[in-house]
Amino acid sequence: VYFDECLSQALDKTIMANATYWKAESNFNLGNFEEALLGFKAFKGMPAAKQSAEYKHIDYDIGYAYFKTKDYEQAKDHFDRASKSLKNKDQRFDALVRLGDTYYVTNDYWNAMEEYNKALQIPGFSKDYVAYQKAVSYGYVGKNETKIKELNDYVSTYKSSVYLDDAYYQLGNTYIAENQTEKGLQAYQSLMNARPQSPFVPKTLSKIGLTYYNT
Repeated sequence: VYFDECLSQALDKTIMANATYWKAESNFNLGNFEEALLGFKAFKGMPAAKQSAEYKHIDYDIGYAYFKTKDYEQAKDHFDRASKSLKNKDQRFDALVRLGDTYYVTNDYWNAMEEYNKALQIPGFSKDYVAYQKAVSYGYVGKNETKIKELNDYVSTYKSSVYLDDAYYQLGNTYIAENQTEKGLQAYQSLMNARPQSPFVPKTLSKIGLTYYNT
């Protein structure tokens, strides 16, 4: 309401630009992504916006709004711009990860891995999600041997990750697909040992039973 009042009055152009941005940000946080997108784009088009601190990361914000509305081609463009222009290391790292995600969800796995690699090279940050996404991507480009290596590295490095059970499950499935049955069963067992309450356990037990049935 406050932002609407600001925008309804003849105010200083800088104040109007800032009000436009923060109304868009509020809409984004409320899940009104279409409205947020319109607001972010309107802000970017205002000459006075260029003097604002928020202008420095507007492509990042627009990228997120496009991502949330599933316009992945536009999201790629804006995340790419943001990853190259942002000075804030946290936002740059996240922009690279989300750029990788936009490639991933559009089945462009090689480009996804390229962006994930860039993110992994930035010092600091929690990287378990990025490393998992990169490892899984290798399977979609016919590189199961590399996928297995990456997943083995993953389960050794990220033992406390929320994606640990996902990684063991993927590892087991990939070993089985490569006819390495014993290693596949070991991976499934490792999943159940490490995360006995995991929602993957029922599926894992089913996979184990099916594997024994087929051997």
